Amino acid sequence: MKKWTFILIVIAVLWMCVILILSSRQSNETTIDSHKIVIAVGHILHADFDEWSQEEIDAYVAKMNYPIRKLAHLTEYTILGMLLCIVGIAIEGKPRPYVWMLPWIIATFYAVTDEVHQLFVVGRDGKITDVLIDSIGILSGTMIVYGISLLIVRIHKSLLS
Repeated sequence: MKKWTFILIVIAVLWMCVILILSSRQSNETTIDSHKIVIAVGHILHADFDEWSQEEIDAYVAKMNYPIRKLAHLTEYTILGMLLCIVGIAIEGKPRPYVWMLPWIIATFYAVTDEVHQLFVVGRDGKITDVLIDSIGILSGTMIVYGISLLIVRIHKSLLS
């Protein structure tokens, strides 16, 4: 195994550890973080956000909390899908169809285990909808990397011919 391949595997495993750590946090901690992110988004999207009443801010936080949480799921698993697909391409040496399929299967299985793990965290629960969102993120990440790798191969071939 090449040194870079090993480093890529370590990075992917470390990202899986980050996901595990984030999902190990109790619901009150994640709620506080989500609210902070929603407020930051409010400042970015609404120029007059500082002038809003506390009631308006609370309503905005309540409305945006769910989408922000699901976007977080999608993002962390998109990154995992990208990393695992990069590992697959590094191991295989070139983009083959199963280079995106196997990472998708592995990462989706990891998403299932992560949701089961959350059943044992205070205030958290495992949801099949989260696994579906995670799986969509994984598929997106693998397709992005696979598509870019195919494009690089085609460009490389056209430059050589």
